[in-house]
Amino acid sequence: MTAEEQQTHQKDTIPEQAEVKPATFAWDLGAPDAPFWSDFKFTTGRNFVACFTQDELQRMPQLSCTMENLTSHADRAQILHQQLRQKQAALERLHAPAPLSQADFSSFQSQTVARVSALEEMQDWSGM
Repeated sequence: MTAEEQQTHQKDTIPEQAEVKPATFAWDLGAPDAPFWSDFKFTTGRNFVACFTQDELQRMPQLSCTMENLTSHADRAQILHQQLRQKQAALERLHAPAPLSQADFSSFQSQTVARVSALEEMQDWSGM
């Protein structure tokens, strides 16, 4: 077989590489797609969204602001952190007197990861 025949044979037997799309799993939440979130890491958005129901997120109008009224990155990260602290306080009251970490570890873990993500965006570790 000549070199030209080998190349033709290879083209016929090796399929072109298909575009690989990331898998979407039922338990994996996407990050919000709105101007408010444009310069946040994907994980910051995903971790935040995981802590709230869709209803709760819709009652947070400041998270869907337009480009014209965006505050600074640090201020928006502060908004996320504040919302997370309020949610955690509500969960702690709900489960009192038991600590949230014992009463609902999954929520406690989600809240902690999301708060760390927000603090990292703010570059301020004093809020832990």
